[in-house]
Amino acid sequence: MTKRKKLAVIIALSLCISLLACSAETTSYETDDQSIFKTFTVVAEGNVGSYAAQTIMYDPDTQVMYAYFDGSYAGCVTKLYNADGTYKLYSPGKEYTTFIVIAEENVGSYAAQTIMYDPDTQVMYSFFDGSYAGDVTELYNADTTLKLYPY
Repeated sequence: MTKRKKLAVIIALSLCISLLACSAETTSYETDDQSIFKTFTVVAEGNVGSYAAQTIMYDPDTQVMYAYFDGSYAGCVTKLYNADGTYKLYSPGKEYTTFIVIAEENVGSYAAQTIMYDPDTQVMYSFFDGSYAGDVTELYNADTTLKLYPY
């Protein structure tokens, strides 16, 4: 074997060994409650109008509440708000219900819209269920305050 071939083999082996020696960085999680990721805790479920099912839940670490909407073609999640614009927080022992529908109809050729409000806070939300995607959002007044029912 020539010197060039020996050198090429040594370089190739060195590269292979160095690549094998590298490993992906692993993450270890602590075992205390503060560092363990927890899933949301469901507090209410039900249908919201003709187009969506709703799940109301909260994050057990922060107590912030969320709503998940599952429509005919799309699903989405949103944070829940109090009337003053702060996040709605979970209160143990309180009974929660799904949103109350005010109106629903087709919007154009490709989407259905549901207008609803949170009976606890009166904050209004809109859910769009489109052919390929969906979205939910809180509604606002022109002065940027949250729109409350009755408006």
